Amino acid sequence: MRNRWVCKVGMIALVGGLCLGGYGLAHAEKPIKNRFKVLHNDPAWVLDRTTGLQWQIEPNGGTRTWTNADAYCSSLGDGSRLPENKELISLVDYSVANPGPVLPADNPFLNVVNGSNWSATPYAGNPANAWYVDFGQGNVNTIGKTGIGYAWCVR
Repeated sequence: MRNRWVCKVGMIALVGGLCLGGYGLAHAEKPIKNRFKVLHNDPAWVLDRTTGLQWQIEPNGGTRTWTNADAYCSSLGDGSRLPENKELISLVDYSVANPGPVLPADNPFLNVVNGSNWSATPYAGNPANAWYVDFGQGNVNTIGKTGIGYAWCVR
C-alpha cells in the first residue's frame, strides 16, 4: 500500500514539474527586436543589447599581429580590449549565407572585413597561437600570434 502511495506522489510531482517547465518555456523572454544600438553619446560604439557588450561600429583599420591588435584595442581607453573568442562568435549569424559578412541583418556595423579577427583567447594547445573568427565564412580557428588579422575591439 505504501509503495502505491509513493508512486502516486512521484507521478504527481513529475507531471507538475513538466507543467511548470512548459509554463516557463511558454513565458520565456522574447528575443530583443533591435539587438544593436549605436550609442548617442559615443557614435563610434554599438551596444549589443543581447550580451551587454559595446563594439566598435567600424572594426577594422588594417591587419596586425596579435600583440599589436591587443595593444591597439587597449589604446582606445574606456576599458576597451580585444574580445574573447566566445564574444566574437556571439556576432556570427550562421543562418546568413557566406561569403559574408556573416552578421545579423539588423546590424549597424560599417566596413566589416571578410577576414580573420583576433580574439584575446590563447590556444590552450600552444600559447603562441590565439583563436580568431573569420566574418567572411563564420569559421573559428587558431593561428600563430605573429600572423596577421584584424582587431574588432569591445568594451
